[in-house]
Amino acid sequence: MSDRAATLPPSTLASFGPVAFAVRGKSDSLLHGISRSDSVRIEEHQVCGGKPAVEFLAPDLQSLALEITLRHSRDRTVSAALTTLHTLMSSGTVARLVIGGESLGKFLLLKMDEKLRHFGPDGLVISAQVGLEFKEYH
Repeated sequence: MSDRAATLPPSTLASFGPVAFAVRGKSDSLLHGISRSDSVRIEEHQVCGGKPAVEFLAPDLQSLALEITLRHSRDRTVSAALTTLHTLMSSGTVARLVIGGESLGKFLLLKMDEKLRHFGPDGLVISAQVGLEFKEYH
């Protein structure tokens, strides 16, 4: 079975569980940037009278960060989108993180940073910038 996400609409660049992020168009979740962090684990062993010896242990878990803008639409309010993301995070939901049609594997949403940007005359949130931090789940 392939990890390709063939069911994503053409403008969709990424998805996490039920939430999809697009790069253009009238989407209510626009993706602005992706950063990825990868590292390895090592152990340093002290050597008497010399430099420490380094031992490679294993790759570390990947971390990814997405910068998105949520916009109010007929289909979904910004508050509803934020609630969905908070629920995924606070429940510890493990879901596939798909970027560019390729599954990167299973991830947890660890952190959200929200900046509510625009409001309607009734106080309804019209747009918000959101930073999402994910950690690989293994």
